[in-house]
Amino acid sequence: SLLAVMMLMMEYKDCKANIIACVSNEKYLLPSAKMREKNIIMLKTDDMMAQMIAHTSTEPGLSVAFKELLNFEGNEFYFEKDERFIDKTVLDLARMIDHATLVGIKHNGKVTLNPEREMVVKEGDDVILFETGKDAYKINDIGEKRVEKRELDSLGKEVKGKLFIIGTNVLLDTILSELPNDVKDITIVSKAKYLEEKYKDIKALKVADIDYENDLERIASQARHIVILSDRSIDKEDSDIKNILLVLKLMDLKERKNYVFNITAELNMENSYRIAVKNNQIDYVVSSNVASLVLAQISEDPKLEPVFKELLSKKGNELFSKTLSSFNLSTKHDYSYGGLKQIILSYGYTLLGYSKQEEMFLNVPLEERIQFEKSDRLIVLGKE
Repeated sequence: SLLAVMMLMMEYKDCKANIIACVSNEKYLLPSAKMREKNIIMLKTDDMMAQMIAHTSTEPGLSVAFKELLNFEGNEFYFEKDERFIDKTVLDLARMIDHATLVGIKHNGKVTLNPEREMVVKEGDDVILFETGKDAYKINDIGEKRVEKRELDSLGKEVKGKLFIIGTNVLLDTILSELPNDVKDITIVSKAKYLEEKYKDIKALKVADIDYENDLERIASQARHIVILSDRSIDKEDSDIKNILLVLKLMDLKERKNYVFNITAELNMENSYRIAVKNNQIDYVVSSNVASLVLAQISEDPKLEPVFKELLSKKGNELFSKTLSSFNLSTKHDYSYGGLKQIILSYGYTLLGYSKQEEMFLNVPLEERIQFEKSDRLIVLGKE
């Protein structure tokens, strides 16, 4: 397909189109120099899928934020230029930009996500905003006092808990490499003995020969996070049915026994996602959908390629779903959203929104006041 498109473009010398292609295997990637020469962006579908699973598996509710980033129905990333941004710091703009969130700056062709709060926007820079549409942002200086910089390292981190991975497929290597460093207890449920030798260098990992279909409660009673991978040796629909039935059994155990765990299940088909039960403790990931959503976003604006590449990778800035205690926030009084953005920025993170019970709130007006409950979580962009 690439060859055919490139041959056509050679016939039309004035054609400056970008080519965005999905490949399932790294061996099909073209050399970087050739991709730059021909304006080609190649996305590895299996890697994107594995990275999504790794990021959402230990962060309850994070998949909802990812879907918001990837689909075209809500908020998206836009490159904006505005003379009012010039010579302003990131902190200044956090106090000024309403109904949108500054997530990055493009300076001299280089994209910086989650920039330092003292970074200054220069003439010619693009500001990357997370907003409902192009030019949807407003300028509204809330006039609150500047929040002093704080050190996140001085606060306790949330314990991740035990992670079970049920099943194995080609995604497993990438999932394990992309899991957060603070996941200290990983169990792969598999009868494949070779896995013990293959992953012997991962100290936090062990392989357990558990008949999960008949002894599921043993897993449910110990787990904090459960990942269910597709069986790619059978038909896609059969694999999805198998995974959905497993999720339903786990949810039944969770309800009857008051177990506490979240589930990330790999599904192959869009219809499987539609019929699956959905609540705030389950993160379903649709493999056929993730790649097409990223491809569609980058097709609309190729400049977004480094943004999504960083967001989906363990290297650099990632999305996190963090507790209130991570930022020393209290449930005893309310916060203005503008003040909250400054507090989170003072720790070196960018606030995108928050989740309350089963709802996600993104790009809240600066002057809106929020009373948090202990179970609420903040959706932030940053580095660990």
